[in-house]
Amino acid sequence: MNEDLKKEKEFWKKTKINPPFPSTKEIKEAEHLFKDYIFFEDARLERQLTTTCCGRNTKWQKLQRTMTVNDTAISYGIHNQTAKCPFCGREVTLKNIKRSGKRKNLKECKNVLFLTERKGTLYAIAANGYRGYEKVEEPTHWTIYSVYSFNPADGVKEEYRTYCSNIKTGQIKQSPGEYNFRDRSITDPFGTGSYMSMSYAPYYIVGYENKDKTFAKYCMFEKFNEYAARARYTSEFIRYMALFTAYPRLVEMFMKTGFSGYVFEAFYFKKKNATLINWDAKTPKEVFKLSQQEIRQMIELKASPSTMQFYKKLRKLGKVDVKFAKELRDNISQKSELFIELCRKTKSTPQKAWNYVNKFTGAMCGGRGKRRQGQVLLTWRDYLDACEFLGYDLEAVKMPRNLDLKHNEATAERQRILELQEAKKERAAMRKFKASLKKREIKYNFSYGGYTVRVAKSRKEILDEGRILSHCVGGYASRHIENKLTILFLRPDSDPDTPYVTIEMNGNRLIQAHGFRNECDGAEAPKEKHKNFFEKWLTWIEAGSKRDETGKPIIQKKKRKKVKKRSAMI
Repeated sequence: MNEDLKKEKEFWKKTKINPPFPSTKEIKEAEHLFKDYIFFEDARLERQLTTTCCGRNTKWQKLQRTMTVNDTAISYGIHNQTAKCPFCGREVTLKNIKRSGKRKNLKECKNVLFLTERKGTLYAIAANGYRGYEKVEEPTHWTIYSVYSFNPADGVKEEYRTYCSNIKTGQIKQSPGEYNFRDRSITDPFGTGSYMSMSYAPYYIVGYENKDKTFAKYCMFEKFNEYAARARYTSEFIRYMALFTAYPRLVEMFMKTGFSGYVFEAFYFKKKNATLINWDAKTPKEVFKLSQQEIRQMIELKASPSTMQFYKKLRKLGKVDVKFAKELRDNISQKSELFIELCRKTKSTPQKAWNYVNKFTGAMCGGRGKRRQGQVLLTWRDYLDACEFLGYDLEAVKMPRNLDLKHNEATAERQRILELQEAKKERAAMRKFKASLKKREIKYNFSYGGYTVRVAKSRKEILDEGRILSHCVGGYASRHIENKLTILFLRPDSDPDTPYVTIEMNGNRLIQAHGFRNECDGAEAPKEKHKNFFEKWLTWIEAGSKRDETGKPIIQKKKRKKVKKRSAMI
């Protein structure tokens, strides 16, 4: 056994799990995961060979009585040429020691999961192998990070080592003995990426056949991830085994009977579908909460979890079979919840509602092609919503003969009433606005230095301002009318009807002031360009917006400081 692994074995013997370590054959298999080289040094009639695949260090005669093509490559091959090891037959790359320098670029790291077993318990030993070639005969260094044990009777256990700086020995930490499905306290051993975007790193599985000697023989990992099981390279085995250990009978049954969707949702999304299946049940009837005939139909039709959930909801609305539910689900897809909602609203059986929808399927839809069931469902829902708004008796009008005609009539009437209500609200709002407008004009309207600022007098004015200046002031129109804020226009006295700068005020506080496209083209900001005007205006507002008898703003002039005359020197 490798010297590093001997030390690791002694270290892990002291832990509670105390796992059985991999055999020499399995360790050799793990070492073959690394790329193999033959390092050579040339002499006149021979080559000194050092192989990494089988650990040979020997002299090779260049001239031999019989030579194959591979023997010639070994005798006269150049740096980086590929060949086969003459001792073990593995494919290798030839490396000239004099040309390969310190060989730092040849170093490799491999993540490996060794599977071992003892008394029906499956053990998984997560180790990292490092092979450097600073010394050509240097062995592979192995470091074990974590050890797992799987047994349905004892649950899932994990022990892992925490390292301090570069010291190889560290503390041992234990995870809970019982695997917590929702919290998923057991994770795969190797990670990659940064702290903010961590993901699982793949690893090689060595000793995969050992699981067949334990309860995990029928874990169905090959069906769950066929490529990973075949290649023995994955980042999911530990988490899958944790799920299988928690629910061995159910996971096996789901994978064998075509209900693998439940396993996928449980594994990837931690979704147990508790409303559909009972994970603690023992018989299929108790698991699915369905009769044997229904389960048989589900298996024959390869129904997905979403189809089963849809079927159970339909069953509460009327008599249906699994085949009908699957065909319905396949046809309307994402509109299935809408179909159930319409059945409940109209108090119709699923079959009756579906027959009604199919009456209008295939008709031309505004010259844009044939209408599908999903479009009919949306039209039907809009019609029923309009009928509810208008106070109609749904029982009497729920399934009109001409859906499109009745839909258009009902929605048009609803729109007419909504417009009347909106107009009424607008009139009430405008009455309040006119009452507040005069007060705001007294507070804000101001002229100075060839410019005038005034309050916006209508919603249309604000919308036109936003359209001409290409900014978003139109979205503030309603709040201006409701007196939640005040929109003002700054314009030159020479052209008072052309939009120039738009201002938002909240009380005495200036919120923002912008011109064309919010100065995105690099133009000078209005507050800087008209700094003197803004200072005068805001100072006047702070002072109480005082006006004279004619209504003009009273602008206070700055008092000049009196300078004392110095007395003449005597």
